[in-house]
Amino acid sequence: MALTDEANNDLFWYGSGAFFIFLAFACFLLPNASVSRAKAEEINRVLTTDHAKIIGLTALFVFWYLGAQQTCSSFIFEYATSVTSMGRKAADMLNSAFWGMLAVGRLIAIWQATVMTPEKMMLTNLLLCVGGASLALVDIGSISLMWAGTMTFGAFMASQFATAIVVAEKKAGRISGIEIGVFVTGSGLGQMIIPFVAATLFQHSARSLFYLLLACTCVELVLFVLLLYLVPKNISYTTLEDGLRHGSISEVLENVVASAAPAHTSRSSLGT
Repeated sequence: MALTDEANNDLFWYGSGAFFIFLAFACFLLPNASVSRAKAEEINRVLTTDHAKIIGLTALFVFWYLGAQQTCSSFIFEYATSVTSMGRKAADMLNSAFWGMLAVGRLIAIWQATVMTPEKMMLTNLLLCVGGASLALVDIGSISLMWAGTMTFGAFMASQFATAIVVAEKKAGRISGIEIGVFVTGSGLGQMIIPFVAATLFQHSARSLFYLLLACTCVELVLFVLLLYLVPKNISYTTLEDGLRHGSISEVLENVVASAAPAHTSRSSLGT
C-alpha cells in the first residue's frame, strides 16, 4: 500500500530528526586516542562533582530557551492570522516587533547588569516572560493583549542565554570547550525538537502556541531554581597547581593571599 504525501512528509521529518539526534550524541562517543591521562582525570572530575550538575542543568536550560525562542518566531505569524482577525501585513509587523524587542531586550540587559547580580537578573527576566505569555492567554482573541504579551516575552527572553552562561561560569569556576559544546548541542536540539512539537500541536489547535511558550518558560524557571538550590556555592580552586590547570588565576591568588595572612600574623606574634 503506497504512502500518502502527508505520511511521506512525516516520515521524512521523523527520520531526519532521529538521524541528527544520533549524530549529535555520536560526536561525544567517538574515541580520541590523543586524550592524555590528565585530560581523562579532568573528564572524570567533571562527571563526578557539582560541575556535572551545573553543565547538565545549563544545557537543559538552553534547550528549552532556544526552543521557545525559535517556536515563537516561527509560529507567531500563523497564530496571529489564525486565532485573531489580524491581517497578514499586521501579523508581519508583529513578527518583526518580536525580533525588534529581542534587540531592545539586550539593551535593557546592559542596564540590568549594572544593578543586579546575574542570578537576580535571570529570575526577573524569567518571571516577566511568564507574565508576558500569561498576558496573551488572558483573552486569546484580543489583538492588544497578544501584542503586549509577545513584546514582553521577546524583550525579557533576549538576554537569558548569555546570562545562563555567565551564571554557569560563575558557579563552575571556568567553562571548557567541551562544556560549551554541550551547551551548543542542547540549544540546537531545542531549536529542532520544540518547534516540531509546536507544529504538531498547532495542527490540532492554533491556540496552543502561548500555552507551549508558557510551559517552556516555567520549565526554564524550575531548572534555574534547581541550579541555585543544588549548587548553592561557587566552585573555587584552592591550590596553585589546580588553579593554573583550570585557568582561574585571579581566584587562586586571592585564596593564596587569604590563607597566607593568618600564618604571617601568627609568626609575627610568636616573634614578639
